[in-house]
Amino acid sequence: MEQVRTQIRFPEGTYAKARVLAAIHDVSFNQYLVDVLDEKIAQWESGHGELPTLREAEKSERR
Repeated sequence: MEQVRTQIRFPEGTYAKARVLAAIHDVSFNQYLVDVLDEKIAQWESGHGELPTLREAEKSERR
């Protein structure tokens, strides 16, 4: 799967606690965030159906 590089801002406390959770789960901070987002997406889709994704043309414009 293609990966996208992005920059995210967090409240300091949220960042610090998420890093601890990543360490508890023995994964990188990045992988922990991907896992959390995947869980949230799966929860949404189980109740509301599949979320759409950006069309290929829109993806190219955002690079």
